[in-house]
Amino acid sequence: MGEPGGRGYGGVAIATRDGLSTAAYRPATPRPQDSRLEAVWSTVTLDRGRRLLIGSIYRPPRYTAAALDADFGDLEAQLQRALLDHPNCCDWSDVFTSETVDGKWRAFLSLYIPVLDKHAPIRSRKVHNPSAPPVTAATKDLMASRRGALRTLGRDSSEYRDLNRSVRSAIRRDTRLAIESRIREQGPHTVWRNIRSVVAGRKRDVTSPQLSPSALNEYFVSVGPRVAAEVAGAAEHAADLPCRLPRVGACGFSVSPIDLDTLTIALHSMRNSPACGSDASTVPVRAIRRKPRWLP
Repeated sequence: MGEPGGRGYGGVAIATRDGLSTAAYRPATPRPQDSRLEAVWSTVTLDRGRRLLIGSIYRPPRYTAAALDADFGDLEAQLQRALLDHPNCCDWSDVFTSETVDGKWRAFLSLYIPVLDKHAPIRSRKVHNPSAPPVTAATKDLMASRRGALRTLGRDSSEYRDLNRSVRSAIRRDTRLAIESRIREQGPHTVWRNIRSVVAGRKRDVTSPQLSPSALNEYFVSVGPRVAAEVAGAAEHAADLPCRLPRVGACGFSVSPIDLDTLTIALHSMRNSPACGSDASTVPVRAIRRKPRWLP
C-alpha cells in the first residue's frame, strides 16, 4: 500500500493468502501538516463478508542522494544477476545439434534475444538539443507555421521569408527574457555565465588529418635533425646580425620643455612602488612627492 503523498519511497506492504482481498481505506480526518509521521489504513475482507481494518503508523525514511545511488546500484546488481541466471534455464540443445554455423547462430539468437527483451528491453528516447534556445509556446507555433510554409510553398516564397524573420525575432526575444530571468534569480554575478553561450564565438570543427602511424613516426623522428640543420644554418650568418647594446632602446629620445603644473600632476600620479626598473634603478617617488620648496 503506497503512502498518500505518492512518493517513490515509504509505504506499507500487505501480503494475504488466496481468498482474501484488500483495499485502501481513506480516513475522513487528514493527518496534521506539521506531523512527520504517516499513516496507511487498509481493509481486509475475510470469509463470510467479515472485514478487518489494519492501520500502520510509521516515520518515512529520508530519501537522500546516497540512498538513491544505493538503490540504483542494487537494481543494477539484480539486473546483471538475472541476465546471468536466466540463460541457465534455457534449453540450448538446438544450438549444439545444429550442423552449420548459421544454424547455430540463428538458434542462439532465438533463445537469447527473448532473454534480453525481458530483462533489458529496447527503449526509444528522444534526445533534445542541449543548446536549443528557450522558446515559448507561441514561438513553437510560429516555427510550426514556418515548417508548413517551407514544405508547401518552398524556400523562395515571400510567406516563408516573412515567417522566417518572425521566428528569428521571436527566438531572440525569448532568449533575452530567459537570460534576464536567470540573472534576476541567480544574481548579477552570473551575468557572464548566462550570456556566454550567446556572445561567445562558436568553436570551429577541426578535422584531424588522416595520417598513418608511420607518417606520424617519421615526423617526430625528423624533428631533431631538422632543428639541428636550421641552427647550423643560422650560425653561419650570425656575424651578419647587428649587435644591440644592453639597455639601449630602439626608439628616439628627445628633451622637451615642461611647466611646473604638468610636472606636479605627473609626479602625484606615480604610485609608491619599490620595484626596480629595467636598468636596476629605483625612482624615489616617496621623496619626490613631498612637494619640494621649488614646487608651487
